[in-house]
Amino acid sequence: MIGFLRGELAEKGDGYVIIDVGGVGFQVFVPANSRAYLASDGSEITVHTAMMVREDDISLYGFSRKGELEAFRKLITVSGVGAKAGLAIMSAFTLEELEQAIAFEDSKSLTRANGIGKKTAERIVLELKDKFRLDGAEPDLLLKDGDMLGTLQLLHTPGHDTDSCSFLETETRTLITGDSLQLNGTVSQGCALLMDAGR
Repeated sequence: MIGFLRGELAEKGDGYVIIDVGGVGFQVFVPANSRAYLASDGSEITVHTAMMVREDDISLYGFSRKGELEAFRKLITVSGVGAKAGLAIMSAFTLEELEQAIAFEDSKSLTRANGIGKKTAERIVLELKDKFRLDGAEPDLLLKDGDMLGTLQLLHTPGHDTDSCSFLETETRTLITGDSLQLNGTVSQGCALLMDAGR
């Protein structure tokens, strides 16, 4: 079993890199968004690896972080998700985005990955949602498009001070994913507008 490889990036191909480790070139399939794939030829890179063995093939899959490798291993335990599909998912999301999508049961966003259809995405969420829980974050707090204005208006009624908006902005910033409202300043802008209106 090969736990990790560290060596010089010798070559890149479609979805893989070749790492020169002491004069031996290892072909490793990596996510398209990984540091290893985005590195320049000749750079020293490290990948944490999973070895997939079949009757007619032995392949290495590599990831820049151990957390990414662990997420990949979880993905391929799902029925219908093989190594190639798992790699496609890891290529479409950062680790944090993937964790949020699964923890918050956002199956639709998973279909962004090549070859992942609605049913497969729903199966991934169903089988893995309890394995991707985010500490300190509750899915029920996630703000959907239709909820934000009402929530902000509630916060701006008598009995809610302006600190409530700051709290909402801080506490929900990490909860937004997929089809849910993309904050990126929207909550703070909404708070400001409501506070201006109340002056």
